[in-house]
Amino acid sequence: MSEQTGVCDVCLTPNTPLVQPESLREYFQSVCSIYSEDNGVDAELLVTWFQRDWEIFTAFDPLKAQTLLGEILDDGEVVRKKHLPRNIPELAAVEKWTSFRDEIICKNRFFFKHELDLDLLNWLFSNLAGDDSIFAGSLYRARIQTEDSPIPIDEMGKPAAACAKNGRANPVGIPYLYAASTPETAIAETRPHPGDLLSVAKFSVTEPLKLLNLQHPRKTISPFLFVNEEALSVMRDNLDFLCHLGSELSKPILPRVADLEYLPTQYLCEFIKNCGYDGVVFMSSIGIDANIALFDDSKVQPVELNQYEVTSVHYDQIKLVTT
Repeated sequence: MSEQTGVCDVCLTPNTPLVQPESLREYFQSVCSIYSEDNGVDAELLVTWFQRDWEIFTAFDPLKAQTLLGEILDDGEVVRKKHLPRNIPELAAVEKWTSFRDEIICKNRFFFKHELDLDLLNWLFSNLAGDDSIFAGSLYRARIQTEDSPIPIDEMGKPAAACAKNGRANPVGIPYLYAASTPETAIAETRPHPGDLLSVAKFSVTEPLKLLNLQHPRKTISPFLFVNEEALSVMRDNLDFLCHLGSELSKPILPRVADLEYLPTQYLCEFIKNCGYDGVVFMSSIGIDANIALFDDSKVQPVELNQYEVTSVHYDQIKLVTT
């Protein structure tokens, strides 16, 4: 779309592709169509919805963002009026997930009364980018050693089925490969103690991976790619749900309750696998980097092994719960 580069008049970024605001009008009008003017207590400016729902204009202050949207739409009045999303569902998908989560943990394990809409879930997943470039062709797995010598590199893949314990993504007896985008994150995810020795294997991606990336759904999904208003509205209604699923995979779980708390995400990951994905990507609970649960490790190959020693552990986020 851009035919020239230069300094952006809005964000002042140098040497960046430039477009005229009016050339974006058709794209933004299609997104605006899922919001209607409203003066209710929950109504917000259009630019606020763009920032909140799609993380568009988040780099700008509200006034500058509002001015830019007005230029794109060629309508300085509509951007000053408050809006609400059209056709807000009576029961949000997050609430449905919560009911399902409670049931699989406490009531029913295989036959559910609070069924998830799996067709909808598959469609939502299909609109998430499945790019494996976040691993730059490599990923890392760490294991705490029980001896001074490193674990052999050919034992750094996923465990044998007989040794596979319950995990965040896998049920007992069904092994997955848990890895991370950096050695540091892979080590931290093992929850080591000072003095522990760890073997860290670097894996090379030997075949393209089809990954479901649940790290940042609002950043991953572009509202401009939907062909009709109905599909765009459905996606907008379920963005919170996708973000919530990513959080479910990332949140810390205490070992004493893990066997039960892992059940909902195990079900979710098995469905993701059934949809044809090689693995699922989610945020690390202890840092800003990515974790991956790889359902089959046949498309990666261990190429390097290093040994690390943990010299100290830092706790940066501790809060007083009670006195």
